[in-house]
Amino acid sequence: MSKKNLYIFKDGAIRLKNTTLYLITKEEKIPLQIEQIRSIYFIGSGSISTKVLQRFKELGILIHFYDRFGNYIGTFYPKDNLISGEILLRQAKAAIDINSRLRFAKLFVTGAMKNINWILDRFGLDQLEIKDISNISNINELMQAEGLFRRMFYDKLDSKLPDEFKIVKREMHPPSNRGNALLSFLNSLVYNLVTTEIYYTHLNPSISYLHEPFERRFSLSLDVAEIFKPLLSERLILRLCDLKQLDPVADFEDNEGLFLSKLGLKKVVKAFDDEISKTIQFRTKNKNVTIRQLVRIELYKIEKDLLGIKEYKPLVCWW
Repeated sequence: MSKKNLYIFKDGAIRLKNTTLYLITKEEKIPLQIEQIRSIYFIGSGSISTKVLQRFKELGILIHFYDRFGNYIGTFYPKDNLISGEILLRQAKAAIDINSRLRFAKLFVTGAMKNINWILDRFGLDQLEIKDISNISNINELMQAEGLFRRMFYDKLDSKLPDEFKIVKREMHPPSNRGNALLSFLNSLVYNLVTTEIYYTHLNPSISYLHEPFERRFSLSLDVAEIFKPLLSERLILRLCDLKQLDPVADFEDNEGLFLSKLGLKKVVKAFDDEISKTIQFRTKNKNVTIRQLVRIELYKIEKDLLGIKEYKPLVCWW
């Protein structure tokens, strides 16, 4: 049986009694099928016992915590899953060597730019010029080039989005308009999708190439998320607005910033989960895969590069 993400919007506590997992709220006690859970997105206020965390560690279940406005708080990331000393050493060596680090970082940026142009083309917008980044010699300059490209991308998006959902200027803490609220929440979902998939590889989530490593976040997730954000964040914003599936009043609320309401969060989560569960024809193999599986495949491609098996090439959307 294929495991699925579990999205919890109710305030409550997750408890384990005997072998059964429960979500306990003020109104009810809901049994959860623990063997069917891949990862949990806990959106709201709640608690989890150490007994539950121990069981999740045994089963390899990640928990991503959000507050009730959809602001990402942090992740319970079980330790000791698939450890490979060789991969760890090679991953670290590639991050320390500036040439290797730049090579990976440029590939992530190139993949992101090509996917951005694919999205623009799909929605009838003129593509952006992808300037040569091969001669860039430091990470800061590369980040600036990527940032400028994204700002131009947001301008293109705004030309297609209704006035009430335009991004205007990228803001995160807190977002002052609906476009930024949508983008921040969707980007966090992409980030945590990548984080979950990293757990099932030999890669270390804290050793990165484009983004600087930090103790309090999984910087490799940020790297790989750059490739998938155009496909799973901006694309969904355009689709949700194009299909008029978001209500600018009921789906948002003002709380020292503009955030998605519980109703809005549920709508966006459903659209996101439907998207990553879609099956597509894999280009180089005669089989179908989900978009979620494509994220894992992307990580395996990085592993193969680190092992010297095959040079990494970033995913560029074709479906």
